[in-house]
Amino acid sequence: MEDNRNLNEILESIDEIRHLSELIEYRSKDMKGATADEILNKVIHPTLDDLELYLRYYGKPGISEGELKDLVHAWIEAQMIV
Repeated sequence: MEDNRNLNEILESIDEIRHLSELIEYRSKDMKGATADEILNKVIHPTLDDLELYLRYYGKPGISEGELKDLVHAWIEAQMIV
């Protein structure tokens, strides 16, 4: 994907930040009592890294905002099933 925006800018532009937050909450649901650093290092950073790699692989140059939203939305939904 040829996009100079960072991941946060992309997620804001396609309105998927709240959805991603739901995934992070889902992935950290069994981490009661974990420190913020543990959640950051074991959940948040790996999730963002995975999404960024996914977008680099599947996000084709010239992808529309709608297609990008669909791609990210589907990835997040699939991650909540795993």
